[in-house]
Amino acid sequence: MKYFLSIPSAFLIVSCATYSGSGLKPEEARLEGVLRVMGQPSMRWQDSDGTQQLAYPRGPEGVHTYMVRIGSDGRMQSIENVMDTKTFARIRSGMSKSQVLKALGPSEPSWAAYFKARNELVWVWRYCD
Repeated sequence: MKYFLSIPSAFLIVSCATYSGSGLKPEEARLEGVLRVMGQPSMRWQDSDGTQQLAYPRGPEGVHTYMVRIGSDGRMQSIENVMDTKTFARIRSGMSKSQVLKALGPSEPSWAAYFKARNELVWVWRYCD
């Protein structure tokens, strides 16, 4: 009986570690390790200097989106949850769609709405403050 209980427990521990990438260390982890631990990102940007940004929204019911920054040398520079008040405070009227996505990552597609009369696209993100 103990054997059968240990398998789900081990699976739960492994899947939690991949949720936030908590075991990944800046300047030590490489892109390949990030992809192995966290999976394929939902969005990916590459800048002209060779740096990359990877978005990992953990939803649709989750309240976290992890942004991973990879240096031009392939090493992870940082990983952070961007679903916080500080990041939302940087969003300003007039920002382009790509600027908002690069700051917050994608919202849940089923929560997006377009209001034709106002020519307005509305996105929704969940987060806890």
